Amino acid sequence: MANFKNSQTSADVRELILEVVRTLAALLYEKDPFLKKHSERVANNSANFCEAYQVVTADEAEDIYFAGLLHDIGIVAVPIDILKNPAELSEAEMVRIKRHPISGEKILSNFSYLKNILPMVRHHHEAVDGSGYPDGIEGDGIPLGARVIGLFNYVDNLLYPRFEEKKLDLKDALEAVANQAGQLFDGKLIRNFTEFVTANAGQSEDYLLKKE
Repeated sequence: MANFKNSQTSADVRELILEVVRTLAALLYEKDPFLKKHSERVANNSANFCEAYQVVTADEAEDIYFAGLLHDIGIVAVPIDILKNPAELSEAEMVRIKRHPISGEKILSNFSYLKNILPMVRHHHEAVDGSGYPDGIEGDGIPLGARVIGLFNYVDNLLYPRFEEKKLDLKDALEAVANQAGQLFDGKLIRNFTEFVTANAGQSEDYLLKKE
């Protein structure tokens, strides 16, 4: 977590961050209710995974949770008819979609308390081979939290897609992820990731509730 004024306790700051995150998430969910469960699963799975395998510190895991909840906040800048279009999107429409990490970073940059999650929001669609977006960074240049969120975002879209006909079962979804190890995804994370997702079928417990 970032350093804050001495007049504020860590509990005060945490509660403020929670209020801001929940308010922003509510705005996104109001536009596109589908993203509510998606973002919650990505946030819970990413943070619980990091905690279970000690991928990062406890404070960093909480930052990853917040980033997971808001990783798609930039979608508010995308027309709803594009989001709900089941057909193949045009090149121009894909450009609009691929700008959402940049839009998300811009929106969240207005909140100083959320500065730790900005790199994860901006880079959750980067690929370790440099083929991702928006910046084409690669390997360890991609923030670790973004690499984790990218994994869970990808598998969640396979297991719980917007359009039912695109749904994969757990085995096929994990195989699709494994096939992209070293290309889209950090191969060092895949083994533990596969074990974690297999154990909970892509829906782990509420990260914040278990902390209370």
